[in-house]
Amino acid sequence: MVVLQVEPWNGATPSAPDDHDKTHEMFGFQDLASDYYQVIRQKARPSWCRFVWGIVILILMIFTGFMVYQLLADYFQYKSFVESHISWEKNLTLPAITICNTNPLNYTRLKEGLTNGNDTRLLREFENLMDEYVKSSSKPDGNLNISFEDFADFNSWEHEEGSLVLKFRPSLYHMLFGEYDYVFRGIGNFVDHTDWSKFSQMTELGVCFELNDDGSLKQSSGGMKGGLAVDLDANVDHYLFTTKSKGFVIFIRDQDETIMLNRGGYMVSPGSETFLKLTQNTHTRLGKPHGTCENIPSQFSKYNHHYETVRECTQRQRMEAMLDMCHCIPWYLAERLFTLNKTDVLDAYSERLQQDKRDGGRERRQTRDSPDIPPTDEVVQSTSTSAWATSEPIFKTHYSQLTCGFVEMYICDKKLDTAVMNGDITFEPCHEPCEYHEWNVEIASTLFPPSEEYFERFLKDQVYTIETPTYEFIRDNMARVHIYYDELKVMNKVQTKAYEPQNFIAEFGGTVDLFIGFSFFTVFQLIEISFAWCLAKLWQRRKNLNQIEDNSNNTKSANSANRSVV
Repeated sequence: MVVLQVEPWNGATPSAPDDHDKTHEMFGFQDLASDYYQVIRQKARPSWCRFVWGIVILILMIFTGFMVYQLLADYFQYKSFVESHISWEKNLTLPAITICNTNPLNYTRLKEGLTNGNDTRLLREFENLMDEYVKSSSKPDGNLNISFEDFADFNSWEHEEGSLVLKFRPSLYHMLFGEYDYVFRGIGNFVDHTDWSKFSQMTELGVCFELNDDGSLKQSSGGMKGGLAVDLDANVDHYLFTTKSKGFVIFIRDQDETIMLNRGGYMVSPGSETFLKLTQNTHTRLGKPHGTCENIPSQFSKYNHHYETVRECTQRQRMEAMLDMCHCIPWYLAERLFTLNKTDVLDAYSERLQQDKRDGGRERRQTRDSPDIPPTDEVVQSTSTSAWATSEPIFKTHYSQLTCGFVEMYICDKKLDTAVMNGDITFEPCHEPCEYHEWNVEIASTLFPPSEEYFERFLKDQVYTIETPTYEFIRDNMARVHIYYDELKVMNKVQTKAYEPQNFIAEFGGTVDLFIGFSFFTVFQLIEISFAWCLAKLWQRRKNLNQIEDNSNNTKSANSANRSVV
């Protein structure tokens, strides 16, 4: 504590300017907050004693400064740690599931459609593209030595008729086996094949099956019997010959998350029974400066309140790179945005392409004319007279002129992968949202059906209602997938600050008080004393000025008197 010989304000007010100077009394106080400084200022102490105490005080000051520096350095590193705890639930919502066939289109229907329409030249042109694509896969650099101009006729035809993938898409309804499309808790759930758009998702892999997007499936008992099972038909006989692997890719995602690229899925092969055992994690992250989370509204989700995940961020950057490299909007992105009525995003992409054209940017594709199109929602009627013309909306609007078809996407995607591999294109690091769900997946697989006897007894008369399949057909095409929580628990992971402001204040105060007896009370005393000292100096200066003025007046009076006498 501060011990004053007199109060700082005592006798130091402007109302008493004639009082004698008490500045020395005002600051004749003992030393701040502790007594250690007195030992070196008291004349009565031996000089050697004051010298020793001076060394001790200097060491304490240096040590305190070092500790305060370390304390500040730790605090401004904005460290954090993750707290984890498990909560047990009565029921858990299963994740949304996207199931894609690795085959993007029905090659059998494609050949039949082009052959019946006397378009064998277009079929040869398409097959030449696919052959070149296969050859490029064996090259060390993976480069695709073809351009858009090589397939101008096919591209023009595709944009007149509609998306190749949508026109000759694999049937989602036929991708599912049996009388019921999937089984949840032992109850068959029927998907109406006449309204496939409710269960479809446009992705890089084509049109995929979308399940539990509304979060209606909730598991109330642990184990495989409490979850869902899906029997899938690969339809291998209709595969495009460039498809490298047969089977399915299964994406586990949040209900709000959109999947459009072939990234982060689980491969399921025909002839297998696969078990996906889930564990749900909820994450709560900190933003800057303690963390890197960032809430960016998703451009692709059907829900406006959804924030972009790392996977969606990767998708967005790849789409933007495609806009710059190929100067067109990927067909699945345009279809997705148009279906969700996100025409504002489509308009922004269209304006970006038009601006690039006006600025004389990158080389544009020469497959067709791309006039400047105003961003309106006017729908243009299809002029196609083909009996199998598509009725998909995106190719009946002005956006079709700026949308990449299937052939263009094959070329563009290959060139983009090559540019990324060569380091010509780099993507910015993506930040996770501040709150999100994810699922850890343990995957196990076994042969299915395990034997021909099992097929005869349990599958032969059950998986199909129209015709009976053979054992070989089932082994080549069928995959059974189980998705379930083994335990109804959630792992909550919360990122918290390692150093809260109150912790910093407490440690700072403890450090300086321990070594030099400093506290907030001392701070306020120093402020008061500093203000009093400044005020005392001001009063002293005014007093000196008044004295100078009085002396000047006295001198003038004396001079006047002397002149009068003379």
